[in-house]
Amino acid sequence: MDTEVKGDALTVIKKLLHEREDKSEIVVLIRDGKCLGKQFRTCIFKYCPRTVNDVTHLLATEGLKIGEQWCLRDEVPKFDREAMERDRR
Repeated sequence: MDTEVKGDALTVIKKLLHEREDKSEIVVLIRDGKCLGKQFRTCIFKYCPRTVNDVTHLLATEGLKIGEQWCLRDEVPKFDREAMERDRR
């Protein structure tokens, strides 16, 4: 399976793309991210500014509030449809 991971933290994305071992305070997050990426045939890490990623930000915020996770394939939760339409423009 192939996957594409987009994030709005440029420093994290850069560290995930580097081959050398990270020695920063977020070393555990970087190591986990690289390990998860190896579970896919291809895994691409990309930077995406939050200003163009309202849908993902809203999903993460709502998920933290109610303690749920989602796997979205064909459907978007009702609360996120308006943000999705804005992102499409």
